Amino acid sequence: MSGKKYSFSKEIAESLGITEAIILDFFQNNRENFSLSILKDEFRFLEVSQIENSYQKLDNLGLFNNIPAKDNASNPDESMNFYPSEDLVKQACNLGIKEDFLGDQLPSFNLFWKGKDLKPHLKESKFLQYALKNWREKEKIEYTTRTIRSLLNSSKDHDLEQLKINFKIIDHNSTSENLTAIDNIFK
Repeated sequence: MSGKKYSFSKEIAESLGITEAIILDFFQNNRENFSLSILKDEFRFLEVSQIENSYQKLDNLGLFNNIPAKDNASNPDESMNFYPSEDLVKQACNLGIKEDFLGDQLPSFNLFWKGKDLKPHLKESKFLQYALKNWREKEKIEYTTRTIRSLLNSSKDHDLEQLKINFKIIDHNSTSENLTAIDNIFK
């Protein structure tokens, strides 16, 4: 009996699951010809719901956009990216962080830690700290934006409405992008 053989990364399987690891490896080797329907056809030995759930999980984490193409000439340690474990994703969700937000954080986190020697369990902790800091900053800006809009909408003072108001929320965590977002409310 001869047939196709599939491979996967042990580290990714331990972090995300075997099905997810197989799908990521398949993605790396078949970027040009990759879709959910192709996965269903290719992995007929798996339950369709299992494929769909794994695909959705990987897509929510943004991994189909962030996996470097396989290059057999490169050192595997240099091209390996960090992927959060299921436990870390659950922990982050319990803290109120959305799963798709976690996926958005992976490219910059992996870029920062690329080539640095950090034990996998420490990367988990560092990633959670990094994601939580960015999530809180995002929530702070959204709250400030809602508050400013609410104040402007509830204003009954006609003189106040005619004034050009510029709010700048300045603290040690504000970025120019966040300040620009707040300024755009008043334009």
